[in-house]
Amino acid sequence: MIRKASVQRYIPCLTSLDTAEALLVALRSKQRGEMPECLPVDQYMNAEPSGL
Repeated sequence: MIRKASVQRYIPCLTSLDTAEALLVALRSKQRGEMPECLPVDQYMNAEPSGL
């Protein structure tokens, strides 16, 4: 019910803390004018943990 209401009102509905943290990291980067680094999934799977 909460998720449906948020979608209908274009409000993000975050259901886990790691997702909320990822959103905050992205928003802060955007605020600083940084460009996101987008990699193919297989590169993420083979990468060392970044320690976010």
